[in-house]
Amino acid sequence: MQVTELEPGTRWTATDGAHEAGAFLGRLHRTHGWLSVEPDVPPETLRDLATALSTEIGLPLVAKAVPGTARHDQLVAAGARAYQSCPPSEVDGGRPDNTAWAAAPYPDGVQVGDVTELGQGQVLDLFLQLYTWVHEEWGPLTDELAAREHFGPMLEEALARELSVVTLRKGTATALAYALRDGDGPLCVVAEAVDPTRSTALEDVAIVMREVVRRTAAAGAAMYFDGHVSDPHYPRVLATIPTVTGSGLDLLRLG
Repeated sequence: MQVTELEPGTRWTATDGAHEAGAFLGRLHRTHGWLSVEPDVPPETLRDLATALSTEIGLPLVAKAVPGTARHDQLVAAGARAYQSCPPSEVDGGRPDNTAWAAAPYPDGVQVGDVTELGQGQVLDLFLQLYTWVHEEWGPLTDELAAREHFGPMLEEALARELSVVTLRKGTATALAYALRDGDGPLCVVAEAVDPTRSTALEDVAIVMREVVRRTAAAGAAMYFDGHVSDPHYPRVLATIPTVTGSGLDLLRLG
């Protein structure tokens, strides 16, 4: 088994002469490396390649895969185990049952704010507050500067401001639903509380999720939510939506 460092401290490849796998270590999360592998690599060979890479970089390797796919089967057969999951989350706001769900009135004391009124710095700050606490327990952010350099341009380019929303209580943003464009595909919506410890967090997440479903439906846009089963509020609200489709996604760890 031969391991080669392609970029110092960043990218490696391993080969047994017949098959190859790669590992990439990003700046945002220094708790794991990302595994890349071709679909024709047998599971037992993949296990050996991943072990060699993991030993070289001193960290476990992780990969994303949709349950029920050949890639997911390949990773599991190689010994990978899911440590985080994103549940099915495609929501058609034009369905009558989902339309009725999204039409629930707002409670008193909360304002639904338009993201178009926020400056780019505010948009990024709110997103990073959410991103930091969501990942703290299972994939902590290790470089805030890198996160700002990564997410700042991404949000500026991909955020559909007119479809995104925040809740405000006494002028403080408490929850957000950011709708992100992904080429010609459906909108990816990140929704959770800005501060998960607030007593109104669950209610506020429900409000932004309902509002973004309304807005995307009115715009005729397909959408799905991007969140995790371990998030404290998002999956609880998702479970109240009458019709949710999709396949979900697993994060799997090797080594």
